[in-house]
Amino acid sequence: MPSTRYYRLVLLAILLTPSAYAAQSVEEITVAAPRVANERPASSLTTIASALSFDPQVELYSRGLAEGQSDITVRGSLFESTSVKLGAVVLMDPQTGHYTANLPISPEFLQSQGMATGSQNAAQGFNATVATLRYGIDIEQASSRLNTSLGTDAFNAQSLVLSQGLDRDMTLGLAIERSEGDGSLENGDHAFQRVNLALQQNNTNSNSQIIIARQHQFFGWPGAYTGFASLPETDHTDTTLFLANHQQDLAEGEFQLGAYYRRVVDNYDYDRRTFESGSAGSFEHKTASYGIALEGTHNVLHYRAQWTGDELISSTDLTHGTFNKRQYLNASVGIKQQHTIRLGAFLTDVGITADVSNRDSDALQPYAHIAWQNTPHWTTFLDYARTSQLPGYTALQSNTSGLFGGNPELSRERSEQLDIGVRHQSNQWRFASSLFWRRDKDATDWTYTSQSPFARQANAVDLDVTGWQLQGQFKADHYWLAAGLTRLNKTFDYGTENVDASYYALNFAKWRTTLSVNYAVTDKVSLRFDSEYRRQARNALRQTRSEAFLSRFSAVWLAAPRHQWSFIIDNLSDDNFQMYPGTPGIGRSASLSYDFLMAAN
Repeated sequence: MPSTRYYRLVLLAILLTPSAYAAQSVEEITVAAPRVANERPASSLTTIASALSFDPQVELYSRGLAEGQSDITVRGSLFESTSVKLGAVVLMDPQTGHYTANLPISPEFLQSQGMATGSQNAAQGFNATVATLRYGIDIEQASSRLNTSLGTDAFNAQSLVLSQGLDRDMTLGLAIERSEGDGSLENGDHAFQRVNLALQQNNTNSNSQIIIARQHQFFGWPGAYTGFASLPETDHTDTTLFLANHQQDLAEGEFQLGAYYRRVVDNYDYDRRTFESGSAGSFEHKTASYGIALEGTHNVLHYRAQWTGDELISSTDLTHGTFNKRQYLNASVGIKQQHTIRLGAFLTDVGITADVSNRDSDALQPYAHIAWQNTPHWTTFLDYARTSQLPGYTALQSNTSGLFGGNPELSRERSEQLDIGVRHQSNQWRFASSLFWRRDKDATDWTYTSQSPFARQANAVDLDVTGWQLQGQFKADHYWLAAGLTRLNKTFDYGTENVDASYYALNFAKWRTTLSVNYAVTDKVSLRFDSEYRRQARNALRQTRSEAFLSRFSAVWLAAPRHQWSFIIDNLSDDNFQMYPGTPGIGRSASLSYDFLMAAN
């Protein structure tokens, strides 16, 4: 009897036959637009987390400073279910998804290309069941500036960002940035440094980038990971990234090729008053991941493939598993077609993805997207996708008992998603609303039981997530605003009654609203405001209130063509909401920032 792999190859071959995509091609235009007013924080170095903090599509769960450590969740996902894509490649952290947002590249060199969910995530993502944050690399568009900032709690920061044309086609990029501060709580200090060196070549039909990036992050926060505020915890990571990307236009499509190497050296201490080194309980880890990806389009065919390897180079505590190296292969192929009838235009995108690993079972999964455009501005869509991912080394190879209990029995996580909604876009308005349902099977969560209150355990959970999401933007001559609303509900099954609460899967906002406003008072002065109101689901671990109102405000003054001043306040209402039960919330902070713009605005 033929094997399962045989049937997978036959199905893939059917999709690739020319008869399957002989219909007319359709061109899609993606428009990048800001979703928040402030992309710079008041009390730390700017990272991609700074702009995500009030994003209507993203829930960012931070431990102290968002730029120190933040978990990225989307539509009630867990923290390892969202990936970050740069150019063609999707980066990963094999140790833990807690470090997904630790991207050592200056945001000045990146351009947000939006978030992929559902079928887009299936076709463009890797090892992330729910969402992929997409960024383009553009050294040429970076704003060359020299910055210095001073703020509350002994905060100070300096940075130099340079984008310099070397000749007609070549651009050099340089970023040297640092920040430090004592934090809004005792033992909440930080020290960040980041250095980037980049080259970009732009030709008529192609562009290429090479980036070498290094980032040092030290931050302290009481009860950061344990949830016990009496423990002055610290986390110290050094991240190195080498990345190359090339994009080429073709006569009937385009392709993009990328490769990367990422190394993270991590030293976590649950009590900074003690000293441990090189032995069990020291929580010292060194990991590496590397990969190469190719994606492109040809007429109505679109395709993507990424090979990735990872290695747990050394660890004092992740020593209870069966392997220290792993390889992955992810591939997708889809057919995008347009069909015009009397009622309007139908766009269909149907494809299949394959997830293969030498350390776990493989998965072959379909996806489909159908969109109906009956007017130039309104689109109705139906989206379906199946996705999968593998858990990280912290979940698989931690000791099964202790502070962070692992589980070597965890296997491939799978997700099935359905999304139905409507979109509107005009010169001034953008609007999107959708109803979604997702079933996560064998998702990796960290659970709590009252029988062992000082430990947690990695366990598999089956989740049914339903929700409604609404987003809107409006732009006028002197102001711009964006708003979002998300409603979530979850049902769960851990396969055991010995779970009293969850640190991640069951720690979510049932209601979350965001509002962002950018108002130009004059052509030199602007006021910017971001806010979020959330109401968390009930959680046995949460001892404080479940509601929060968080905000960020800034006033920006372009005093002269090359001189800009910014006054920024984070957590304007000084809300002490705990993102994670037991972990203290961040306090109010403020700073004054000066930028010398090397090219006049």
